[in-house]
Amino acid sequence: MRERKPGTQKNAIIESCRSLLPLPIRKSALQAGQIVFLAFLLHIAETLTKDGFSLITQFIPSNSEIDPSLYLKAKDAYLRNDLSGTIQLLEPMDQYLEQNPAAAFLLGKAYYFCSQYFKAERTWTGLLRKVPHHAEAQRWLARLYLSQGKGGEAEELCIQLLARDSENPESLLLLGKARLLTGDTRSALEYLEKGKASLRKLAEIPLELADLYRRFGIKNRSREELELALYLLGKESPLYRAVEGSWKNPEEP
Repeated sequence: MRERKPGTQKNAIIESCRSLLPLPIRKSALQAGQIVFLAFLLHIAETLTKDGFSLITQFIPSNSEIDPSLYLKAKDAYLRNDLSGTIQLLEPMDQYLEQNPAAAFLLGKAYYFCSQYFKAERTWTGLLRKVPHHAEAQRWLARLYLSQGKGGEAEELCIQLLARDSENPESLLLLGKARLLTGDTRSALEYLEKGKASLRKLAEIPLELADLYRRFGIKNRSREELELALYLLGKESPLYRAVEGSWKNPEEP
């Protein structure tokens, strides 16, 4: 067998490593697994030449390339309803999104409200692979599935959510909708009733706020909180009349 000259051998190893890199390549798109694999191969090349180290490092973005305020800028754009601005800031930053669940979740919402449902689904499912218990991503993905008529997929997500928080009214509502979509009306009614019962428990929050505002003499805010509590309780609740009475005849501080 014919032996290669040292220089030829070095070049062959380097070129073999280069051929494994995706073309065209974006610095932020290189996955961690690919980096480890290439680093192993290029370690062999580095024993023969220093080109190996420079080859791998040129495809790994340094921390200085990522603006630390990127998420805040994207969130600000989102709150200003500049959804395209949010997408423009976050979409190219694959590696940043992998390391920042909040940014990935925000990008998914921007896609969702721009009706880019395929991208929203891809973003949220990718996020859930890395952070399986990201409740908000699960709920928003369930909403997306419901809008697409995928009751089974939405139901699976809601069951996972309720396994961790069995009284969350939003998760109960979504599961009720999913059961309606799959034709299980009886079960849908059961979960929607549970959701309403959980929602009533939240009335304690505006009741406490109403009492606090009343103590400081902020009567308008106190009445607003009492009105919200009434809405959450519903007329059939035993507490409704008591709260309604305090609203009509508030005690003076």
